[in-house]
Amino acid sequence: MCPWLPEDFFHRLLSLWSERMGEDYELLLNFRSSGPTEREYESGVDPFSSGLAEAGIICAPTYLWGRTPTPPRIELAGLTPVFEELSNPVYYSVVLVRQDSGYENLADLAEARWAFNDPCSLSGYFSVTGSLPQSKARIQELATFTGGHVQSVELVLNGGADACAVDSNGWLLQKSLHKKSEGKLRALTRLGPFVAQPLVLATRTAPERKLRLKKTLKDLSKDEAALRELKLKWGLVRFVATREEHFNLLKTQMS
Repeated sequence: MCPWLPEDFFHRLLSLWSERMGEDYELLLNFRSSGPTEREYESGVDPFSSGLAEAGIICAPTYLWGRTPTPPRIELAGLTPVFEELSNPVYYSVVLVRQDSGYENLADLAEARWAFNDPCSLSGYFSVTGSLPQSKARIQELATFTGGHVQSVELVLNGGADACAVDSNGWLLQKSLHKKSEGKLRALTRLGPFVAQPLVLATRTAPERKLRLKKTLKDLSKDEAALRELKLKWGLVRFVATREEHFNLLKTQMS
């Protein structure tokens, strides 16, 4: 659900998890959204309610939406991957503008044309709408929803938008995009910290299996060989415990 991170990272993470479960796996990537929408959860057509997926990595807003129906559609798996030396499950949003623009701070972008990846994204959308004085309606009036962080960066590069905000974890790992934008884009500021994309489980999964999935993930988080591989190839620092209280601030910001 978070394809801004490299696809092969998800494959390896899931293969390590599945190997310890003694099972095969199937990876489903949604390249257009950071997770199921509020409406999808309410109607029960999201992949967790429908039985299409029993685990996932999704953006924090869509996690909160998945907890709203009765019964909730998803629950925390207990751990979140982090890519910086942080003790909490957080990350940041990096605001990018063209190198030759005259923008000096976030306030200068009040009436800018924003490129947003999707309306479910914390780093790419809610981080901005929660930091600017304008109403969401006004911000959206000037904005373009691109369908992905890469597309947002490219729209700023070609002049179709003035600014975009991207997931700091993915920005660290998008080496080819860095090369393409070198000398053309600059990081204006960093917003956050925000609660990072949690690993979640479908609540419809049998209780015994959920316990086994959580235990296996916890064991994986302590496997030094696996962690070395994930750090060397993708910059993963560690898995950090994630609890409901980590989402309290976001609940307030979204209300």
